[in-house]
Amino acid sequence: MKIQNADIIVPDVEDSGEKVTKKTEFRIFEQKPQISTMGLSFTAILNILKSWGGTDAVEGLTTGEVCASFILPMARDTGLSICEQLQNNPTSRNFVDEATYFFSHVWEFKFRDLLRSIESFIREQNLNPDETFIWLDIFSISQHDFTEKSFEWLSSTFQEAIAKIGNLVLVMLPWSDPLPLKRAWCVYEIYASVNSNSKFYVALPPQEQEAFVESILMNNVAFYEILKYSSSEVSRCRHKTDQNAIFNVIRESIGFFKLDKLVFSTFFDWIVNLSKQRLAAVSSEEGKCEWLGVLGTFYYENSNYQAAEEYVLREYETCKITFGESHKNTLTAMNSLSAIYSTLDKYSDSKIMAEKCIEKNTAGKTNEQYIEAIINIAAVYQDTADYKKAEELYLLALDGLMQINVNSRKSYACMRGLATAYRYQGKYNEAKEMIFKAIDGLHQVLGPLHPHTFSSQLELGNLLIKLENYEECEKVLTESIKICKKGIGEAHIITSTFEQLLGSCYLYQDKRADAEPLLAKSLKFKRQSMGSLHSDTLVAMNQLSLLYLKMEKFSEAETLMVECVAGFRKNITESHPNTLASIFTLAVIYQALEKYEDAETMYKEALAGMTKVLGDSHLTTLHLMQYFGDFYFKTGRYQESKQIL
Repeated sequence: MKIQNADIIVPDVEDSGEKVTKKTEFRIFEQKPQISTMGLSFTAILNILKSWGGTDAVEGLTTGEVCASFILPMARDTGLSICEQLQNNPTSRNFVDEATYFFSHVWEFKFRDLLRSIESFIREQNLNPDETFIWLDIFSISQHDFTEKSFEWLSSTFQEAIAKIGNLVLVMLPWSDPLPLKRAWCVYEIYASVNSNSKFYVALPPQEQEAFVESILMNNVAFYEILKYSSSEVSRCRHKTDQNAIFNVIRESIGFFKLDKLVFSTFFDWIVNLSKQRLAAVSSEEGKCEWLGVLGTFYYENSNYQAAEEYVLREYETCKITFGESHKNTLTAMNSLSAIYSTLDKYSDSKIMAEKCIEKNTAGKTNEQYIEAIINIAAVYQDTADYKKAEELYLLALDGLMQINVNSRKSYACMRGLATAYRYQGKYNEAKEMIFKAIDGLHQVLGPLHPHTFSSQLELGNLLIKLENYEECEKVLTESIKICKKGIGEAHIITSTFEQLLGSCYLYQDKRADAEPLLAKSLKFKRQSMGSLHSDTLVAMNQLSLLYLKMEKFSEAETLMVECVAGFRKNITESHPNTLASIFTLAVIYQALEKYEDAETMYKEALAGMTKVLGDSHLTTLHLMQYFGDFYFKTGRYQESKQIL
């Protein structure tokens, strides 16, 4: 790097306080600092560790403590980085070369855990430790003035190093509560990998991998709940100015939500590959059943329902042969299949599988498999709008769950389902009592930031809208949004859903100016982060279209509702209640636009579907018939109107 001469002003000791200009050699950085992408081979790192006294010398020390006790003394005389110092020595320069992997870590990590993570990664990737050169800040950057570097210097160093190296490895320690996701500089390094189209990996030491494996065998969705609902936007930095600068860079580019999706998808791919390796390696049929179930759950929680169905069906067939149809493991697989079928709108298959689970269950009505089957059947009835039957089954399941464990998370989730069934039947007092019980219990068992707790808060918001208790609804939703922004960040799907529901609350109050920005913001966010065909996006589309209809912006309402109907047809089914409700709304929009042929077609399709799915005496069907009959009456077709009404 070129060293410039700079004129600096210094006080002259012989002068009476006057300042004079004196020409002095002063080392300054150019506007764009030279970036070191040199790294040490993993073999070299182990040799350095050996020179310090081996693993015993660093036992129990954090990376920061190792830096203070060993790294700084090594380069005290030169002030160089370890890479630079070794490179300048002919006997050790072969240990240094252009780095092939940039490792992102936290200085609070135990140094031995960091080394174990690197070693595990090298082994998993089938790399040669002699030829794999590691970029670690403690070795690749001089630590003598590291803490004095500006944000501009550090951000340029990390971003350009990652871009040039092309591979970022995030050490996810501990797996149950990853510290890097709470450190703004690690988040920035993840951003830099996205911005430069670098490959992104995760690494864990063997003992953490085994703890992780043990945990997921006990609770398949443990990792998912930790990572899916974590947010890089709540990460922190020692220097607030650096944190603000990092956040501004991310907000103005890809955004936090997409960054979090990258972290999750990378970790998800890693654990799926690990699970497939364990499945391939296991010899016992019992072990195969376990790992097939794990993979099925992973794919289900990640919304890959076709893959989930494939693995759980294999699990079911293997369990049936290995254990028999009445075994706990087989019954568990039946319930998993039932839930998958329901999600895929295969309601008949879902119900058959759940009923088979009940038939084959010989352990009584208070065991977990029996109750899970009842909940699955209740969900089928709920999804097909038979809310009375759903209510009966949720009550039956809840009674069994309460006998097993009063404070079970499933009990409170079941209460939420029951509250929804009550709400759709107009049993608002029962719904209110049940949802408050669910919220209180989930707060105690899972805490205020868990997705089940948020889901119950959303159900409460929907109920308060039905009760036309808009003031209380606004209060609940506003507070929930505040908690979301603080706990999981603004750029999060749950936060966006609360904002959407608040917009709907405003819509029902005819507060159009308040409703429009929230509904438009939610739709934009969900389009960008989840895609236009995701069910949450389609619901947001529906709500904004309804607002435009109310504002008599018929053209905008039509455009959105046509897209919404097409999305529901493709992504759910034509017979789903959400699809039919959207077709009904589109008919009303066509009527307002005087597109009477199109309106009649939509009314007929919606009525036929609702009559088949909900029945001709259901409130929603009767509501549609009123609109359809009114349409015929207003267009002068009195005989047809009379037949409908």
